[in-house]
Amino acid sequence: MKKRNKLLALLLAVIMSCSVFTGCQSNDPKETTSADKTTIADATTDGGTTEAPTEAPVLKNADIYPLKSDLTFQVITSGSLFNEAEQTIVTERMEKATGVSIDWVSMTYDQLQLTLTGKDLPDAIFMFSGGLDKAKAYEYGDGGLLVNFMDYLDMMPNLSRLIESNPEVLEAVQNEDGSMYLLPRLSTSNTGANNLIYYRTDMMKEIGWEKAPSTTDEFIEYIKALQKHYGANDPDYIAFNPYRVAQMTWKNKMMVNYFFASFGELVLTDLTVDSKDKVVFGAATEQYKHFLEFMRKCWESGAMNTNIYTQDEAASQALNAGNHVGVTAAHTGLSVKNFASGNFDLEVMAPLTSEYWDTPHWYQASGASVSKTCVLSAKCQDIETMVKWFDAWYAPADDPLNKEGTLWGITPWLGEIGVDFELNKDTMIYTELEHDGIEKGKFLATQSFGGAIYNGYENGRFPYSMDKNTNTGVKGHGTVKNLWPYAETPADIAGLTLTQDEQDVYNDAYADIDGYITEMTAKFITGALSIEEKWDEYLAELDKMGLDDVIKVYQAAYDRSKK
Repeated sequence: MKKRNKLLALLLAVIMSCSVFTGCQSNDPKETTSADKTTIADATTDGGTTEAPTEAPVLKNADIYPLKSDLTFQVITSGSLFNEAEQTIVTERMEKATGVSIDWVSMTYDQLQLTLTGKDLPDAIFMFSGGLDKAKAYEYGDGGLLVNFMDYLDMMPNLSRLIESNPEVLEAVQNEDGSMYLLPRLSTSNTGANNLIYYRTDMMKEIGWEKAPSTTDEFIEYIKALQKHYGANDPDYIAFNPYRVAQMTWKNKMMVNYFFASFGELVLTDLTVDSKDKVVFGAATEQYKHFLEFMRKCWESGAMNTNIYTQDEAASQALNAGNHVGVTAAHTGLSVKNFASGNFDLEVMAPLTSEYWDTPHWYQASGASVSKTCVLSAKCQDIETMVKWFDAWYAPADDPLNKEGTLWGITPWLGEIGVDFELNKDTMIYTELEHDGIEKGKFLATQSFGGAIYNGYENGRFPYSMDKNTNTGVKGHGTVKNLWPYAETPADIAGLTLTQDEQDVYNDAYADIDGYITEMTAKFITGALSIEEKWDEYLAELDKMGLDDVIKVYQAAYDRSKK
């Protein structure tokens, strides 16, 4: 976890409690009205007392925007992002909302590098695909070419709110010296989640189950029921197919993490933090033992693919594609042709509970990262105006940019979301869309990128595809509906900064620990070793390998990060 500017906590507190632009030089007269200042009543001739100062109100975005500027700012973006940016509904809406006129200049990656090398910078670079990474931005910023956003964070209340509610956002972009030359993004990909389970709803209906299992015990009974019904006439049928051996690996945050979370408070099998702020190792806990016991029951049920450790992926995919599987960790190989209805009768299973843990929860990786390059040139004509322009892209739905409440930050990569549009690939022009469930006049930001269209809205999130009759549509909608309501993102232990001595402790021990757990997990699940008889021996061996020392160095690093 990167070093923080020592004043950051105080700065954020000031930002969230005070009028965010008071005292700043601004070109917006609305930001310096008498309503924003402490007022003192005129003294009376009879010796009357002066009224007590009143606290300045917190300004809303609709009070701040549109800004008043006669300038036109040159902003570079990439052709793959906006194409003819001035024609898009997003850029038109944003210019109207912010009051900032932008001269968009589309460049290729090579052209951008030449521009930067020549030190002939525009006012800003916005969402440039494949542009600067964090290290390169620091190099340019430290050399005086880019603006350090930390110096202007008090003028960015929307970004500050995002940082306050999601501290990992700052970690993604802040440098060791506390500077921040790239803006962050916070996004969650509902099609990028891998720790999930799919089940065929057509098969569930066929065997008379009205709803999917909700507990680990029900899950085992369910796959047994599937196997009994379909296996009677199909010798190739296997109710539960984890799909490939990688799904069985102890720390890959895939199928193992999905089931592991059913047995306790942790959602990660690797180094993580528990509810008492203690660093723990998930695969060395009683929770992991209970998970292994569950997997052993699945293995012995006669309804799980016991060839998973030796079967190649092609053979596993063929089982799915041949309608020989009812529950799987990957729906690769399936298409609408597999279903008699002509629809994808497939669903993502919600998190399970168990006799050891009665609260469903699911691991979701942090969505914080650097933006597709949002940087501000030190040569910008009016830095404060452009800082506020950037901040507008983070405006949340509960603090819209306009008084009608219909417009807020409108890009899927920055902050909250506001306008929905799709790309016409023939004309390369974006058009506005409407969807059921969205209040009239309010739209969801979507974007064409890498050949994929985000064009949906469900439960406050945007599925990857509105077409549920596609693999990505099934995953997108299912993740939004059945997993995100239970999502947890634990502390980023992997991102902690270790001293050299601490790093040496980790390096000396972790590779052996990793290999040993991988070996023992397979033996425990397949029954080659008894979990009950060998569990204490397993923990003792991990301790001999230095696991306790690894936990201690990470605890020290975690404690430092909290100061």
